Formats: sequence, C-alpha cells, structure tokens
Amino acid sequence: MKQISRLAEKILTPIEYILAVAILSGVFIHFVAVFPTWLTLDWSNTESYVHFLESVFALAIGIELARLFVSYSLEGVVELVVFLIARKLLFIDGTLQVLYGAIAIALLFAVLAGVGHINKKS
Repeated sequence: MKQISRLAEKILTPIEYILAVAILSGVFIHFVAVFPTWLTLDWSNTESYVHFLESVFALAIGIELARLFVSYSLEGVVELVVFLIARKLLFIDGTLQVLYGAIAIALLFAVLAGVGHINKKS
C-alpha cells in the first residue's frame, strides 16, 4: 500500500507543478491582456472601477490557486476561499447575501485561528 502511495506521489507531484505553471501562465497572459485597458479606463465611472476590481481579484485568485497546487496547507485553502467570497461580495445586490458572505469569512477566520491554536499545542 505504501508503494502505491509513493508511486502516486511521484506521478502526481510533477503534474501539480505543471498545472501551477499553466495557471501562472494564464494569470500572466490575463495581466498582459488587461493592463492596457486599465490605462484607458475612465476612473470617474463606477463601471471602470468594478472592471478593475474584477480583473485584480481574478489575478489574485489565480495566483492563490497556483500556490495551493505547490504548497498544501489549510491556510492556503482558507485564503483562496476568502478571496472567492470577497470577490463574490463585491458584485452582489442583496444585503442578506452580504451578511452571509461576512459570516462565511468570519467562520473561515475562526477555523484558521482554531487550527493555529491546535498546531501550537502540538
């Protein structure tokens, strides 16, 4: 059983690195494509700011996802989920949804704090 686990790890680890490089390549291509549009945005218009935030959050989520492939940690997963929730919170209409998002982020930080407390005891 241990041999199968080691074999799977030897096969999957390079694939995970390849996926991380592919994601970072996509992030870089997205940045190169979107950067010129940032320079031409009308910053007095709210739509421009929303477009900018959507792009920045997409870049941040891509970077966090690539980092998650390379380094496995609960903190990395929580950070990625916080970015996803924060991105969702920026582009919703209902106040109840904002409340749900805030509660979700608070719970994630509580989980992170609890895991940190557990790790310190060990």
